[in-house]
Formats: sequence, structure tokens, C-alpha cells
Amino acid sequence: MTPFQFGVVVERGVGAPVALFARCGDAVVEHDPTARELRAYFDRAGPPTLAAAVVAAVRDVEDSGLAPVAAAPDDHLVTLGAVAARLGVSREIAEALLRDAAPLWRCSDEPVYSWPEIASRLRVRADPASARIFEAANLALRLRTLTRADAALTVLTQLIDG
Repeated sequence: MTPFQFGVVVERGVGAPVALFARCGDAVVEHDPTARELRAYFDRAGPPTLAAAVVAAVRDVEDSGLAPVAAAPDDHLVTLGAVAARLGVSREIAEALLRDAAPLWRCSDEPVYSWPEIASRLRVRADPASARIFEAANLALRLRTLTRADAALTVLTQLIDG
């Protein structure tokens, strides 16, 4: 199964992430006080597509009492294990590919790299389909937010269904 790695930005001041941890063993919550932002990062295997994984995660965030406002690609900071997963290779092969790459730092003796630098070094191209998935997910979340705030706008959700 392909692991899909991405984040869901959560509305500030709405709920606590405790219920999310109980519901999702694949979620890590990060709070950025400077951006005043809460993100739940997922490493989700099982759904057949990235779009299905994002929808399932958004529903899990909502079912845990939090309000999702955006979806985002995974953090650009990656461990050796995350590099291996993204490349679809073993940890040993990833380690061999990165033997000359200096990590940004070490966390609990685990090297941490910048994914954009690693992708550039290994000539890994960005997936334009995933960019469209995040764009569409964010438009859908924004439409839901706007239509929930004004009952007169709820008819506009029919634009999605045609």
C-alpha cells in the first residue's frame, strides 16, 4: 500500500486535538505559535488514491471535533525513513542515495533532510496531479466554510455536483 503523506490545517480555537489522537493512529499534530496555526499531519496508507486519503482525513478531523480549513502537502522536512517511503525504496537504498548529502540536523540521532533539496538532487519531479488534488480540496473546504456561514449560499454547493 502506498503511504500518502499530507497535512490538514485546523481552524484556530476550535476544539483540542486529543480526540484526533484517539481516532487516528497515523496523525501527528503540530502547533506553530508564530503562524498561530494547528496542523494535523497524516501518514495514511489504505485509501486507493491521495484524494480519498485527504477526504478520509478531513472527515476524521471533523469527527474528532476540530474544524479543517485546508489541506497541504507534507512538510518539507523529512527523515531517512520518510525519504525511503516517498521514493518507494528500502531504508538502506535511501541511505546509500543520500550518503553524500548533509542532513540539516539530527533528531534523536535520526538525520533530518530538506525534501526539496533531496528531490532536486535525485531529480525527483513534482507530481502535478497531487497539486491539483490539494487545490481542489482547498476550494471545497473554502466553499463549505462560506456556505455554512450564510444559509443563502448553500445552493452554490450544487455547482460541484453539476
